[in-house]
Amino acid sequence: MKSVKIKGLLLILLMATFIVSCLTFTTQAYFKYYKTFEGEGDLPILNINYTISTNNSNSLKDIVYNGQNTENISVKINTNGNNIAGVVRVKVLPVWESGLNNTPYNQENIIVKACGVSYDTNVWEEKNGYLYLKNVIEKDNEIELFSAITFGDLLTNDYRGESVDINLILEIYQKDYNLPENW
Repeated sequence: MKSVKIKGLLLILLMATFIVSCLTFTTQAYFKYYKTFEGEGDLPILNINYTISTNNSNSLKDIVYNGQNTENISVKINTNGNNIAGVVRVKVLPVWESGLNNTPYNQENIIVKACGVSYDTNVWEEKNGYLYLKNVIEKDNEIELFSAITFGDLLTNDYRGESVDINLILEIYQKDYNLPENW
């Protein structure tokens, strides 16, 4: 009887050792592909800012439409202080202060937005309501986002004298890493 108890305890001890070994091996294998950061200096830094040519941070606010086709305001994005390259997308959101709609309207079978931006199509590509930078932006770099705010040329009189604010949502991700599914 004593021999059966000892064999049972040995079997339980061997199984426990096997389970602990498996868990330890699995945990080590899981972290095998991750870098251990040793200090603040080697952490990846990735951010994005924008600057406006007039150096007036409020110049994207209260832009009054008086029948003009464009309002010349240049906006640039920069990655100053980054230590890695990234991919960028930008959402440009015009908001009319009086509640006027900015959704596209039909102009001779062509869809036109009430307000948008003029950008370099060699640098940016528009899809899904975003502007996507066609190439990776390197660290400590600056690229023009747009050169002017544009207005549809057949806007109704409801828009005349009304002001619009241009809001920007800037997103940057590490090149080829952790892009969201809906990117």
